[in-house]
Amino acid sequence: MIGEYEFDSKIAELSRTVKVNPQNAEAFRNRGLLYGRKGEYTSALSDLDRAILLNPNDARAYGFRGLVRQKMGEIAAAIIDLDTAIRLDPDNANIYRAYRDNAAGSQTNGDRALNCASAEVYEESGFNLFLNPFVLLNVSPGATAQDIKNAYEDAIEDNVAPAEILLRAQQTLLTPRLRIDAEVGGLLDVGEQKSKQIIAALKTESKAANFDEMVCSLHALPRSNVLAHLGSKSPLDVSGLLQLLDAHVTIAVGGVFDAVTEARELAKMGKVDRSVVTRGPRASGTASGQSCR
Repeated sequence: MIGEYEFDSKIAELSRTVKVNPQNAEAFRNRGLLYGRKGEYTSALSDLDRAILLNPNDARAYGFRGLVRQKMGEIAAAIIDLDTAIRLDPDNANIYRAYRDNAAGSQTNGDRALNCASAEVYEESGFNLFLNPFVLLNVSPGATAQDIKNAYEDAIEDNVAPAEILLRAQQTLLTPRLRIDAEVGGLLDVGEQKSKQIIAALKTESKAANFDEMVCSLHALPRSNVLAHLGSKSPLDVSGLLQLLDAHVTIAVGGVFDAVTEARELAKMGKVDRSVVTRGPRASGTASGQSCR
């Protein structure tokens, strides 16, 4: 987490940058984000206004200005900004749309309170790590076919989820061409113990003291998935959205391909084509931001 001194230090650094180059839209946007994270919304709004004036096609600046305006109670203006962000950055439209819906008050309490212990967890609305086949069956990406079959039987016996959901999860993991979404949409290349700690914290909603540190230590892809899961339950704050966008842009397709290949070798499953990973739903990102800290 960034402390007060680090915020002030980074703001001072960006202030020197814009003094030297007052046409630096990115510096104004980043300083605006830092002001927003500090709760200094008037200063944040001023910087984001300037960033948009300098670069009218910066979706992130519109998105963050929308969040700041929502915090300031300017709901109508916030919705306009978020609509603009959706139009300018269709690849990340779902992220901005969640905030736009929240600003408009269209999300119900039930939509924000998905709980693994309730039936709602099995609805196909939003990104949900609990629905990932590896998580449902409690197996690692390197699990063999026999491991998966044994885990399926255990899950059925323990009534972990409806039988048809568990059967679908088993079939997905046993079919090489279907596994890729589960692989890139889960906790790929994360140690078994850490994976269990993260899932347990998400299920109980009583995060461990080191939860933020644990998430920030993840590779970009699993970190993105954890943040997307949290954002599907209730919109992330400015800091959380910033981390999610950063995770998206720092995902390396080559690294994801290598991790999938290694896991499949352990699992003795069919190989994956690199082009399939490139087309994967979470293997690329177009938005950037400050790093997870």
